[in-house]
Amino acid sequence: IISHGDYDVSGALIEHKRQLIHRRNQLDRLITTVEKTIAHNKGEISMTNAGKFEGFKKEKLTQNEKNFGKEIRENYGEETIKKSNKNFMNLSEEDYMKMQKAETQIFDLLKEVVRSKDLESESAQGVYNKHKYWLSFTWETYSPQAHIALAQMYAQDERFRKYYNDRAGEEVVSTLLDIIVKYAK
Repeated sequence: IISHGDYDVSGALIEHKRQLIHRRNQLDRLITTVEKTIAHNKGEISMTNAGKFEGFKKEKLTQNEKNFGKEIRENYGEETIKKSNKNFMNLSEEDYMKMQKAETQIFDLLKEVVRSKDLESESAQGVYNKHKYWLSFTWETYSPQAHIALAQMYAQDERFRKYYNDRAGEEVVSTLLDIIVKYAK
């Protein structure tokens, strides 16, 4: 690719540098949070719950970026991911707890649908509604097409499949995809 006549080496290097600086900034913020947590644990400083929660959210984003950053950017674009990350960082502790509760409910309902094999059931509708609600915490705007694309990515990417299936204790990703395709309109 590099030896191809119209490959823009300078442009590629500039973009690579931008990505490296972004990763370095993320790591610097995470290191600062870890240092504060260590100092707090040693009794050297007092760290508020709000400060701990901010550090927790930063750590979650860094982990998500490491695990899925490339794929989500390819599917949704840089700007969408930036907005989603910003929305996540702006979550209150109460909203984060609501988001986690919705996720737990998604898995409980999803297991019911897997057992019943009934995509017309209230449980199936509940899976869709809860997943859409869960997305609302981080998505700027809802799009049925984007929701379906996300479910397809869950089904196609082994890491997402593993997360969902391990969390549920059984194969649920195919059913989740079927539900979202059926109800996302």
